[in-house]
Amino acid sequence: GDVQGAIDALRHCIAKYCDPLVKLKVVHQSIGLVNESDIDIARSFNAMIFGLNTHCNNRMGKLAKEHGVKIVSHRIIYKLLDFMKDEMENLLPCTVQRTSTGRAEIKAVFNLTGRFAAKVAGCVVVNGLLNQAERVCVKRKNTIIYEGKMSSLKQGKKSVHTAC
Repeated sequence: GDVQGAIDALRHCIAKYCDPLVKLKVVHQSIGLVNESDIDIARSFNAMIFGLNTHCNNRMGKLAKEHGVKIVSHRIIYKLLDFMKDEMENLLPCTVQRTSTGRAEIKAVFNLTGRFAAKVAGCVVVNGLLNQAERVCVKRKNTIIYEGKMSSLKQGKKSVHTAC
């Protein structure tokens, strides 16, 4: 009845959330409280236990912890699905996407000495804008020579947050 309907809904939603790089496989399903058999199965598959409107007693909780099995239970199906989706997203490899807001050409490099020793790049913005809060990538002949944040941004002698 209701239990089978919930299981079917979970399976359907899990299949919908799957990513080609992260597959979620249901290795066992049952109803009732989490028991030792559930923990043994999860341990053998290096899996998590997801529960809907159920829990485990203290003894089973300790046993799961000893075996490194994570148990997650929610009373509301969409909260369980949201958690499962987040767990799957956490398994995806990180991707870095670079976008350019502007481009500048370095016209001269100045070496500051003394207490504030640093290299300063005198630049001309050729398109877009530079934002001090954003990361910059400095290249020489298509080779990255610096990547990080600007410690300051000035237009003339005036400190600014953006330069066009």
